[in-house]
Formats: sequence, structure tokens, C-alpha cells
Amino acid sequence: MIGGSTGKAFGVLGGIIPASDEEVAAFRAAPASRGASVGQPAAAAMCARSLQYVREHPELLSRLRENVAYMKASLRKLGLEVGDSIAPVATFVSGSGQSMQALQERLMTEGIYVLHSTYIGAAAGGVIRCGIFADHTTQHIDRLSDALLRLL
Repeated sequence: MIGGSTGKAFGVLGGIIPASDEEVAAFRAAPASRGASVGQPAAAAMCARSLQYVREHPELLSRLRENVAYMKASLRKLGLEVGDSIAPVATFVSGSGQSMQALQERLMTEGIYVLHSTYIGAAAGGVIRCGIFADHTTQHIDRLSDALLRLL
């Protein structure tokens, strides 16, 4: 099965698993699907409203996809490897964990937020993780690229 995080997509708790009725039944019967806590109605309501909003505004997805392509192309021009995923996040490695932590801190002083992350699956020293949103402008992305050009 594949799944997605509504936490990352909509800023709420939970996730989605597109599946058949039989697959959903099998997943719900598995202990891992129940986790350690009950669902949170407020988060579920916020997620449902977020999904409705996105359905009503398809231009958001179009803009997001444009921004993902633009951001990843901009980072590639700097010689950074960001992969070919259409996911709205770009991660890259540049130097050691310490140098990436320092890069995060320097960008923060310029009002640019990126995350030096050592999440599971990241390289040994971590990665720089850049979130991409539908409301970013090309100017926002160019500002990040210009700063990275100076700092890397």
C-alpha cells in the first residue's frame, strides 16, 4: 500500500491510504493501524475541510506543481541533487552535518527557513529540507537560490 501524510499536505493530524475496500478492511484489522491513541475529531474536521477547499480551488495544485518544478530546477542549476520526485519537498546534502546546520542558521538570519534534518532515511549527516508551497512566488524561490549561491 502507498499512503500520504495529511499532516504535511494540510497541516493536520493523520494520513491517507488510497486502497480498495478489501485493502482498507485488512489495514484496519492490523495492529499498526490503530496506533497508541484515538483519532482527534478537530484534526479530522480540519482535514476534511482542507480537502474540500483544495477540490474547490484546483489552481492551488497547479501552482504547487509549478513551484515544485521551478524550485527543483533552480537547485539543480546550483549543482545540488534533489531527485525527480513531484513531492513538494526538496532535500539535498551539502558538506557535513555541521556545515548544513550552519547553513540553516545563516539562512534563518536572512529570514529564509529551511530545515537541517536527520530524520530516518537521511544521509549520515542529515539533509537540508526545503518545503515548497502553492503560495510561494518565483521571487521567494529565487531568493533562496541566490542565498544558496552565496553561501555554498
